[in-house]
Order: sequence, then structure tokens, then C-alpha cells
Amino acid sequence: EEEGEEGEGGEGDDIKRTRRMLSNRESARRSRRRKQAALGDLEMQVASLRMENSSLLNRLQDASEQYKSALHTNQNLRMNVASLQQQAEGTSGGYDNSMVRDRIPIPAHSSGMGAGDESESHVGVP
Repeated sequence: EEEGEEGEGGEGDDIKRTRRMLSNRESARRSRRRKQAALGDLEMQVASLRMENSSLLNRLQDASEQYKSALHTNQNLRMNVASLQQQAEGTSGGYDNSMVRDRIPIPAHSSGMGAGDESESHVGVP
């Protein structure tokens, strides 16, 4: 009887070992599936971030070009102001708006003379 009991115990161990082995295989299979799913999610995230990065780089380039254009325009305007200030300071005596007439249209009915003349208000210089 003792030998029979040992034999049954040995068979029980084999069954337990086989069940454990099958359970481990199934667990490993589930783990591989989870890793594959996580990898797929990460690949999608990488693709999305690359698209976002490309979009942001385009926006940065556009903003940089707009900045350069505004900077250039600002420099031109500053030079125009300086030139007009020099011309205004260079006039002798009273105000002579002949320099500005080339740049600012004056209505045809204005003569440029007289106390109530509207042409001086178009120039913006007191």
C-alpha cells in the first residue's frame, strides 16, 4: 500500500506540474499580448507626436517670417520718421509743407495759403 500511495502522490505532482506549466504558458501569452498592445499604443503616440511636432515647426517658421517682416517694416518706418524729422528741422523760419506735399495728397481746392487752410491739418505738424 505504501508504494501505491507514493505512486498516486507522484501522479498528483505530475498533474499539478502540468497544470502549473499550462497556467504559466497562458500567463506568458497574456503578457505578450499586453506588451504588443502597449507597443502599438506607443507607436500611435509617436506618430501623433511627430505630426504635432511638424505642425509646430511650421507655425514657428511662419511666426519667424512674420517677425522678420515686421522688423523690416519697423526699420523702414523709423528711417522715414528720422528723415521727416530732419527735413522738418532743416526748414528755415516758419513751416514749409512743400516737402510733405510730395508724400501726402492735398485736395485740389487748397492753395496752401491762408489762416483757415486745411492742408496743414493733413500734414500732422503744428
